[in-house]
Amino acid sequence: VDLSLLASLTKNYTGAELAGLVRNASSYAISREVAIKDGKVTDPKSKVIPRVEMNDFMMALDEIVPQFGKSSDEIKVITTTPFIFWDKLLSTIGSEILGKIKSLKAGNISTILITGDQYIGKTKFVSHIAKDSEVSCIRMITAEKLLKSFDKTMYISNIFEQCRKAETSILILDGFERLIEWTSLGARFNNVVLQAFVSLMTSYIDSTKKMVILCTANSDATMTDLDVFKLFD
Repeated sequence: VDLSLLASLTKNYTGAELAGLVRNASSYAISREVAIKDGKVTDPKSKVIPRVEMNDFMMALDEIVPQFGKSSDEIKVITTTPFIFWDKLLSTIGSEILGKIKSLKAGNISTILITGDQYIGKTKFVSHIAKDSEVSCIRMITAEKLLKSFDKTMYISNIFEQCRKAETSILILDGFERLIEWTSLGARFNNVVLQAFVSLMTSYIDSTKKMVILCTANSDATMTDLDVFKLFD
C-alpha cells in the first residue's frame, strides 16, 4: 500500500470517512481470500490471513465520498459540455483567475466578481474555472436552492462552514442579485440575506485553510449601490 499516494487521494476526508475507507478496503481483502455464503464463512478452518492491498483501497475510494471534499451536483451538470472561449480576453481572464486560486496562501479568502448581462455564460464560465482548478471542495449557492430552503441564512451559513472545513475550497455565488431577491422597482432586496453574505465574506478563516469565492452578477452599478462591490478583490 502506497500511503503517500493514499494520503494525496484522501484530502478533505474526515476521521470517520477514513475509518470507513479502511473498513471497506478490509472487506474487499476478506472477500478475496475467504469464501462467504449467506453471511457465513464456508471454510471456518481456513488459515489464510487476508492482506489489504492498494487495489482494495482504490476500489474503496469509489464508494467513500468525502462530505467536505466533493463538487456540488450543479458543477457536474454545468461542466458536462465545454465552455467556448470565443474571445482571447476570456482566456486571459480565466487564466488569471486560475493563477490566483493556485497562488492563494493559507489563511486567506480571495473574492472575485464576474459581471455582465444576463444569459451570456457567466455561470458556465466560473464553473469550468472551478473544475479546472482541481480543487476538491467546490460549492455553489443558487437562487433555486435558497428558494427551497426553510431558513435562507442558516443554509448560507452551512455552505460557508462546509467550505471552511476543507483545506482548500471554492464557493460560487451564482447571480448575486437573485440571491438577495433584488428588484429594480423601488430598489428592494432581502437585507437579512445580504447581510449574511457580507458578514461571512468578511469573516476570518483558519490559518491552515484557504477559500476562493467566485461571484457572478449582472451589474457593477447594482453591486456598488448595494455597497458590496468593494468587498471583492
